[in-house]
Amino acid sequence: MADGRKNNGGARPNSGRPRKIDEDKLHSMMDAVLAPREVWERLGNKVIEEDVAAIKLWNSYRFGVPQTKVEISADPESAPLFQVSIVDASSDK
Repeated sequence: MADGRKNNGGARPNSGRPRKIDEDKLHSMMDAVLAPREVWERLGNKVIEEDVAAIKLWNSYRFGVPQTKVEISADPESAPLFQVSIVDASSDK
């Protein structure tokens, strides 16, 4: 349903998730430089050396990143008070 605007939705260049074939090319290039097993071994050695950044990275891949919880609470005693007035619009005539 067009409403007369130009470029009303649809696919646009350089938007959205990269194509699978592009991701595969990137993985192939990375693997040509350093095999994934070597990377994990090096990361594992850093963990053994007690490198904090390596430990955090290892744990985030092994156990997942913890969920962030946001708690919002309000104290009714300190909440601002508002006065609301109802005006009958028909009485202004």
